[in-house]
Amino acid sequence: MSFDSSVSRLQGYLFRAPPARITVGISILVSLLAIPLLGGLREALLMSVIPAVAAALLTHPMVRILGGTFTLRRSALLSLVGAFGLLLFLLAHRAGAPWLHLPTLGGFYLGLGFLWGFRTVLLVAIARLHPLMALPAGLHTLPALLGAALLGPVPWTPVLLVMLLFLAASLFYLWVVDAPMRRLLGTPGYPFFRGYLSQKDEPQRLESFFASIGEPADLPVSAFDFQTPQGKRKAAFVVSMAHPGPVGHVGGGNLSERFAGALDGPVFPFHGATHYDMSPATTPGAQQVVEAARRALDRVKPAPGATPSITVSRGWFQVHAQRFGDSILLVASPLQPADDLDFSLGLLAAASAGRDGIRTVTLADAHNLGTEDAPVVAPGTRPASDLMGAIGEALRLLEREPLHPLRMGVASMQVQGSTLGALGLQAAVAEAGGQRTAYLLFDGNNMAPGLREKLAEGLPVDRVVVATTDTHTVNLLQVRNYVGSSGDEEALREAARRMVQAALADLEEVRAGAHTEVAEGVRTLGPQRSAMLVSTAHAVSILGTTLGVVLTLLASGVGLWVLARMGN
Repeated sequence: MSFDSSVSRLQGYLFRAPPARITVGISILVSLLAIPLLGGLREALLMSVIPAVAAALLTHPMVRILGGTFTLRRSALLSLVGAFGLLLFLLAHRAGAPWLHLPTLGGFYLGLGFLWGFRTVLLVAIARLHPLMALPAGLHTLPALLGAALLGPVPWTPVLLVMLLFLAASLFYLWVVDAPMRRLLGTPGYPFFRGYLSQKDEPQRLESFFASIGEPADLPVSAFDFQTPQGKRKAAFVVSMAHPGPVGHVGGGNLSERFAGALDGPVFPFHGATHYDMSPATTPGAQQVVEAARRALDRVKPAPGATPSITVSRGWFQVHAQRFGDSILLVASPLQPADDLDFSLGLLAAASAGRDGIRTVTLADAHNLGTEDAPVVAPGTRPASDLMGAIGEALRLLEREPLHPLRMGVASMQVQGSTLGALGLQAAVAEAGGQRTAYLLFDGNNMAPGLREKLAEGLPVDRVVVATTDTHTVNLLQVRNYVGSSGDEEALREAARRMVQAALADLEEVRAGAHTEVAEGVRTLGPQRSAMLVSTAHAVSILGTTLGVVLTLLASGVGLWVLARMGN
């Protein structure tokens, strides 16, 4: 699996906590299960139910007072996890008490120590990296201890030692799991995890982390401007070598929406030859890319005429090519599963400009055949060689094609379904030399295998180019959310038919041309940073699970010894 694909797999760690009232209700029910384990209803209320409710309701405001971010939903969910944890310790104590000679509430005290340590880890990792997070972390443990004290004597010395033991284990855990990120990236890893979990509501938190590890990059942005004879913009094709990522609405994740919202006329934001390393890390960086597109459109000098489109297939790739005025648009569609095109391939294609009066050659990535193991198309690989060979042949064939008057029609619509972003489906039909070519652009992140061919079936045009924008807004809670993967294939085919018909009805004479501008110094993830970040995050998740189990067993063992020796 490619590292670029792995970045989006991190989405699998995201979830939306259920409503607090539901979670608190379940916490109460789970806490009541401790009645036979604690000796009665009164004991369960004071030592289990009330502490769980207090933790659910008070953690959220206390964390905010201490400068952290923690929602009421997550506070309630953490309380529910705590109630389950305490119940497990009580059950383990009931099973092992005859052999371990523990005090009556030994399992209860061990469970409270575990809860304090566990909640400390979670709150530091998610809310704020600060020692004071141990205070709201104790909001489940302290009320439970108080409830026990109201019911009878508490062996405070061994109990406090157990609490300190688990707190020490939690601090050691936090230091160990943060070490790989700090060593490799030179920055604490917890801001990444906090920002990742809160990216939907507070994208600036994750942007700050990405900016701290990122590097500046110069990102070319090409714009094709199609204008009527009166100078009105009919459509704009924008091909950006800024990757529309890294995740959700963070940085350039919604780059397609940004282009459409900031530029005049119908805007078709095609995905350029680029990958995760070239994702704008921040909103200002994404805006730099949009401004480069605006400058490019302002400097286009439209000229009459276009060639019919041609298609060349070679090995792994099919390349569609068409000349508009003095510029050429290339669209690469994989014939076998592929992820992003490497940045350098776009630069190689652009280097073909300057001959035979060609001002601009732009390579767009159709990004329309995705699978879990789809590789990044990197220089030197067979897919890249096939792609560059197909591009060379397509350019040679275009040299022999004469220019004809160009007509264009456009249409767009929102399509119901979870696999498409805000722009839905956009269609443009270009007519030149008696040939009609339909460009279908879906605002989605890759396409389910086989759908591209089905979308092209039966359309009343000569050629069909199907592409996706690679928007990352559709991947907020799903790892792979390809266009067509949610069972909406027939709806998408019907939408494509309707949009092509609407675009044909909209045909009118246009002139066209293109220009390329560079967004300079955009803060991106940086070369190899996405691979390093993902591999480190996955390693930390494995290390964290193993270390957490080991430390819990170790602290529980030592705690058992302390309670057995000092608690009687």
